[in-house]
Amino acid sequence: MSARTTRSIYFAALAAGIALALVVAAAAWRSKDPRGAPEAGSALDPVLAARAGAVNERLGEREDVLFVNGRAGERPSREVRVGAREPIEVRMEPPSSRTSARFALYAWTGEPGAGTLALGHLDLGTFVFPAPPTRKLVNPALGADPEHRTFVVWNNSGNERWLGPPDLPSRPAPSTVVRRPRGLSRAKAATFTLQGIIEDDGSANPAGWSVTNAVVVRVLPSR
Repeated sequence: MSARTTRSIYFAALAAGIALALVVAAAAWRSKDPRGAPEAGSALDPVLAARAGAVNERLGEREDVLFVNGRAGERPSREVRVGAREPIEVRMEPPSSRTSARFALYAWTGEPGAGTLALGHLDLGTFVFPAPPTRKLVNPALGADPEHRTFVVWNNSGNERWLGPPDLPSRPAPSTVVRRPRGLSRAKAATFTLQGIIEDDGSANPAGWSVTNAVVVRVLPSR
C-alpha cells in the first residue's frame, strides 16, 4: 500500500469520526427535548417496528445489518449506550442473501417517535426519520420535529439523486463506516440515531433494496 493511499484512508477515517462527533454535539444541544419513542410494549408498536427495519422481510425473519460496537441494540428499543470516552465503531454488514451490498446510511440528532416516521418509496419499508428516499410522513397530523434532521450521509450506492449526496466516503458492506478508538472525547450526554437502506435479495421491494435496522445511540457523559 502506497503512502498516498495510507494517508487517504487515514484522513477519510478522521473525517468520519469528526462528523460523528458533530452529530453527538448537536444531539447534546437538543437533548432537553422530552419527546421521543413510547415505552417498549407491543411488538406491533409502529415506532419499534420501524426500528427493526425490513431487511430479508420477503424471505423470512428481519435481519440486523447495522451495528454500533458490535451490537444492534437492546430489543425492542434498539438502543446502545456508549461512554463519551469509550471506543465507538459503526459497521454495516450485508444481508445473509448477499456477500456484499451497497448502501446509504443516515445519522440524525435525537430519538425517533411517532411523529417522525416516514414511508419509503415503493415497498422499501418505514424509516424512523424522514430521509432522501422517503415520500411522506406516516402521521402527518403529528408533524415531524424540524430539529431532528438528516445530519450526515454516507452513500456508496452510486445513486445520489435518489439516496442523497454523501457527506463522507464509505465502501459497500461488509465495511466499517466510523471507527474512533478514543471515543467522542468531551461529548456531553446526547442521543443520535442511525438507519440506512441497503441492497437486499430478500427485500419486498422489486428493486432489491430494504430499510436497515435503526440504532439509537445514547452517549453517556465523561466523568
